[in-house]
Amino acid sequence: MAKTLYYRVGNLDNGKVVWTPDNSRSYDTGRSPSCSLNDEGVIAEVHQTHRDDSDKMYYHLGKLDGDQIAWAKTGGTNYDKGKCPSVSLNNSNVLVEVHQSPKSSYLDGGYSNAKSYRLFSRVGIIVNNAIEWNPDKATQFKDKSERPSISINNNNDLIIVEQKTRKYGSRNNTYWGHDGLKSQQGKVEDCKLFQQSTSVTFSSATDNTWPEVAVNDHGEVLAVFSKAGSDKLYYRTGKTSSNKLRINWNKEVINYTKGSHPSVSINNNGEVVEVHQASSGSKLWCKVGVLVDGKVTWDEGGSVNYTTGKSPSVSINNKNQVIEVHEQA
Repeated sequence: MAKTLYYRVGNLDNGKVVWTPDNSRSYDTGRSPSCSLNDEGVIAEVHQTHRDDSDKMYYHLGKLDGDQIAWAKTGGTNYDKGKCPSVSLNNSNVLVEVHQSPKSSYLDGGYSNAKSYRLFSRVGIIVNNAIEWNPDKATQFKDKSERPSISINNNNDLIIVEQKTRKYGSRNNTYWGHDGLKSQQGKVEDCKLFQQSTSVTFSSATDNTWPEVAVNDHGEVLAVFSKAGSDKLYYRTGKTSSNKLRINWNKEVINYTKGSHPSVSINNNGEVVEVHQASSGSKLWCKVGVLVDGKVTWDEGGSVNYTTGKSPSVSINNKNQVIEVHEQA
């Protein structure tokens, strides 16, 4: 069954996101959408196909036009094969993307083949309503992971977080399971991944899942994630390191609300917009805060229900413009 994808547009005003229009607007069908918005109003969106017999991934480009998005007439463009894509865009229209292997199973298929948990990243630039991808092959990561998230700032620093997997069991009875959350820092130059650090663990609990990350031009990093078997959502903050290409994570891991499938974005003023699914049911919730000295002060109004759906993704720019995409409930 086809899953309709929807978007919403809003503005951050006095600590609250004012969404316009009142209803979400459809733009395609698919699963696992991810979006990014720069200061010029340029938008990049990626998603995987809704078809179970296909592993194609597509992108859309667009631009903010009042209270809606003017999507490029080219429509959804197939750019690769894989699952769970994540995208980020900066003001130079440099775009970075990361995704799982098309053989990935979200650990529910019991694969014993390490190829099932490979991650790949691509770099491109938006020119004339199309992405000109670096002609080199997608970068394959050494880690065996799934559910990656990526963010790039205007200094071309990028951050990736991922859900690490590893093989458990004895030689005759092996299976793949979760092994905590990992992060790595990289640098883009000449439209390619020029430098890349080794991954480090920022959450060792094996039941933590669904990591999402955002970084601003000051190198402030904010990661959110959920806990399997629980309705608790957590965040952890850090700073990029220009010398060692390594994120200096703060020690505290803070429970900030209840829900699942979180997504987060941060601008240069430290203003944070977070969205997530309800713990049960189809409501989507939005939460707003400010990051100061490594901690987020959340708006006293708490989480606000703004629509229904699943798998939301959000992006805020330095003009306090906000976009959000999600799947049909």
